[in-house]
Amino acid sequence: MFTGIVARTCSVVGFNDSSPTLDLRIRLGSLCDELVDGSSVSVNGVCLTVTECNNGEAKFDVVPATASLTNLSQCKLGSEVNIERSLKFGSEIGGHVMSGHVCETVLVSEASNTLQGSTIVFKASDEWKRFLFSKGFIALNGVSLTLAEFDRETGVGRVNLIPETMERTNLGRTKAGDTLNLEIDSQTQSIVETTESFLRENPSWLRTILENQVTAA
Repeated sequence: MFTGIVARTCSVVGFNDSSPTLDLRIRLGSLCDELVDGSSVSVNGVCLTVTECNNGEAKFDVVPATASLTNLSQCKLGSEVNIERSLKFGSEIGGHVMSGHVCETVLVSEASNTLQGSTIVFKASDEWKRFLFSKGFIALNGVSLTLAEFDRETGVGRVNLIPETMERTNLGRTKAGDTLNLEIDSQTQSIVETTESFLRENPSWLRTILENQVTAA
């Protein structure tokens, strides 16, 4: 589990996609301290398992399903990726609880950077836009963010970044045409899916409630 508070960006120093499993090696530096084989690390918001860790570098195996669903397949030598170590119980949760299970990649249609901050505009697919709403929690490339605006009809959303987020993460270098990993808030997904399932199985329930309210009025 993670919180969406990225520690820093780290460089990709090894990338091999010649086999079905993508081999990704990242220079973590001091973030390698106390990491062991089998540890979980968030890389651009994707929960990956450490398969090797030595001399400040960690190796990860990215299976085809993960590579095709996320932007990790677009990495190359020198790419800067967002890194977060897994949450420790008792630690402060500065963002929101995240699993590192990316829903999809979203296309950035607009990105503006100023000294005061940055704005990123993206479009979510029909499959996932029903879980998004203004002021709701999301994660982009593993960064916990609040949706400043979201249009449920078009699926277009906007987030604002403060200078600290721009400096600490790779979102500060985002430009139009980039793809970002999107993870929605799991609690929101559970509430929406449970409500939709209940209404499908009990189609007359809402009508009865509304009729009772009209009668009472």
